[in-house]
Amino acid sequence: MSATVVGLTGPIGAGKSTVAAILRELGAKVLDADALVRDEQSRGTVGYSAIVQAFGTKVLERIWDAAGAQDTLTIARYAHLVGGCRMGTSPENSVVDADHRAWKVPNLLICDGSVMPTQGAANPALTIMALASRLAERLAPRT
Repeated sequence: MSATVVGLTGPIGAGKSTVAAILRELGAKVLDADALVRDEQSRGTVGYSAIVQAFGTKVLERIWDAAGAQDTLTIARYAHLVGGCRMGTSPENSVVDADHRAWKVPNLLICDGSVMPTQGAANPALTIMALASRLAERLAPRT
């Protein structure tokens, strides 16, 4: 029998420790995505340098220039990035289904800002917390 693996992330004070404890009691293996990312991407690490080098604004500016873009604006702001593991209705247009289950990796659940297809004008913390709460309810044993 394979175990359920849950990657857990979210803002400070969102209740991640409580959710992680409940999921562990239910037999899930919980990966603390925040700690992993923080360790791998902190300033001065090889991961940080690779990200800056690969996704720096100069790369974007070269792409825009090559595409003939006009009136571009570059804002050095990297907060509240979302997307990458889009939630959707089929494996053709998304990474996870409406229950946060990855289409192509059995027992992998993703519940963070990466499942959101786009970012609104405000901090996504409450939406991410609502998604986590919804997933926790769906994972809880039925009585």
